[in-house]
Amino acid sequence: MPTDEPSLEELYEDAPCGYVSMTADGTITRANRTFVRSLGRSGEEVVGQRLQSLMTPGSRLYAETHWRPRLDLAGELREMPVDLVRADRSRLPVLLSAVQVGDSVRASVFDASDRRRYERELLAARDVEREARERVERLQRLSTALSAAVGLDSVAAALVDGVFDAVAPERCSVSLDGTTLHQREELIPTAGSTTAHELPLDVSGRRIGTLTITFAADRELTVDDRAFLDACAAAGATAVWRADLFAQMRHQAVHDPLTGLPNWLMLSERLAYLIARARRYDEHFAVVAVGLDNFKTINDTRGHAVGNEVLRLVAARLSGAIRETDLVARAGGDEFIVVYADLASEDESDLVAGRLQATFADPVTASDGEVYVRASVGVVAVDSGAEDAERVLSDADVALMAAKRSAADHPIRFDHTMRERVRERARVEQDLRTALDNDELIVHYQPIVAAADGTLRSMEALVRWEHPTRGLVSPGVFVPVAEDCGLILEIGRHVLDTACRQLAAWRAAGQVADHVGVTVNVSARQLEQPGLVDEVAAALAASGLDRTPSRLGLELTESMLMHSPEAALDRLCELRALGVRLLLDDFGTGASSLARLRRLPVDTLKIDRAFITGLGGEDRDDDAFVAAITSLAGALGLDTVAEGVETEIQLARLQQLGATRIQGFLFSRPVPANEFVRDWGLAAP
Repeated sequence: MPTDEPSLEELYEDAPCGYVSMTADGTITRANRTFVRSLGRSGEEVVGQRLQSLMTPGSRLYAETHWRPRLDLAGELREMPVDLVRADRSRLPVLLSAVQVGDSVRASVFDASDRRRYERELLAARDVEREARERVERLQRLSTALSAAVGLDSVAAALVDGVFDAVAPERCSVSLDGTTLHQREELIPTAGSTTAHELPLDVSGRRIGTLTITFAADRELTVDDRAFLDACAAAGATAVWRADLFAQMRHQAVHDPLTGLPNWLMLSERLAYLIARARRYDEHFAVVAVGLDNFKTINDTRGHAVGNEVLRLVAARLSGAIRETDLVARAGGDEFIVVYADLASEDESDLVAGRLQATFADPVTASDGEVYVRASVGVVAVDSGAEDAERVLSDADVALMAAKRSAADHPIRFDHTMRERVRERARVEQDLRTALDNDELIVHYQPIVAAADGTLRSMEALVRWEHPTRGLVSPGVFVPVAEDCGLILEIGRHVLDTACRQLAAWRAAGQVADHVGVTVNVSARQLEQPGLVDEVAAALAASGLDRTPSRLGLELTESMLMHSPEAALDRLCELRALGVRLLLDDFGTGASSLARLRRLPVDTLKIDRAFITGLGGEDRDDDAFVAAITSLAGALGLDTVAEGVETEIQLARLQQLGATRIQGFLFSRPVPANEFVRDWGLAAP
């Protein structure tokens, strides 16, 4: 989504101070543009150098004797004054602050040139005006306190305390954007009225806050008092601005800009801390991955603005469902991570994950109305045996993917067998990519016959994979992988083109009758692609079937039409305009209503095999279901195809119930093209 806001990377690179990442011995691994420009060098000249090598000899000695001991003892270093050497050999005085993060060191480098020049001017003024010594010293102490303060609240407290100690007011406070950051009052206030003086905190002509100082009404401020307070306000303004900017940058660095939730960086830091505690104190915690199943549909049907609003609403709901000790982070896209700390046992992880999933039972209220959000939830129970944050998050993602694939309405907990299944899916995906290049994917054909006399009316084209080492790989193994990784689009095109060319070739050779057609399955991914209609038209034209396009049928399931019904309807109408037939596959297992079915431009209902198995048995439910479907199809002028027919009893019952076409092992399994034409061609015995 376009924005005028600078990116986080731009804020980092062009920050008002230098940022440097180093190894433990000071070798620079990354530096922002501000730092590189201040030295008059290029990034290539800086990265790889030890920071100490860029210092003057005196600063280098000081760094070696003070830097490492302080970092090793306290884990951080605050504004150590050092002199760096520019490319032109001139000195650059800076203030160096650093923090130890694992095996690395992250440092900020502030240009101290202006500050040192300002201090020299103050010293010169003290030499000239001895009577102002005390005020100058106090101002220096204030400046030092401001420089040493870390964080916006600490800077505001240092400014208030500095002013309070210097001029002893009744009350002193610092506010930023109308919010009081810090306030201090005299323990024993003077009786009588008071007068408040508001001093603006200005930076580059822009007011960022206010320093409010209250005195007894009878106290008169001298010119020196006013000059001192103005100087305090000026020094405080710079310090407050710097601290506020740093706080904003820190917040942006570790928070998601859309939802305001912690981002991946803060999440990783929090997990590293909890893993360390778990190892030390044998504690338990849970990491819950939440994925919004229907977010794409929300985006497609209600717009990206509402989609973003839904993400913010979900973030707020998740945040309201946890304790202060827990954490909700946005993992990216439509996924969130919730960390539950201090659990009593691993089993409690299932309870908290279940409560979290229950929060999606009620809709969220967006600007254009209520939105029901479906979510899948995967959970990892973490104990003292956890490896690291990366592995924990990977396991949570694996559990989430398992929850999505199972369409479970309850959380799925990670177990180690899932990791092996993920590896196996990765191997299948890699082999599948190779299979496409090596023409290992072949098309088998299963006949669809007339129910009345068993004559061939059509055939279904089904993809099969002849793996060079595994043999024939089941579609149930590789098709879900292809759908997840997007290869289903290329596979779908391959099956469509192959089936059209094969039917055209058989017709040209007189091996099948002109009325015989072929049907091809269309995946949900394919239906979502705007180029599907053009691909079908191109396949018809390339094979010559564009002269009789009704010989091509496209099979779609009820479930894929439910995700985005209006968009799906538009796409089906465009396909129907090409002249191809549309078949509603697995009919009866989805949630199609009669009203929706009447709107769909379909020609045929394929009765799911689940209703065929029990036909002719003692339980008459299947007979009733099939009778209802054939009756409905007849009323709407649609053909029916009964799938999965395996026995003569089933065939006879389907003939009685009015099914028009039959498909199943009773007549033939899916077979290669040469076997199909041998058994079902016009020259077949």
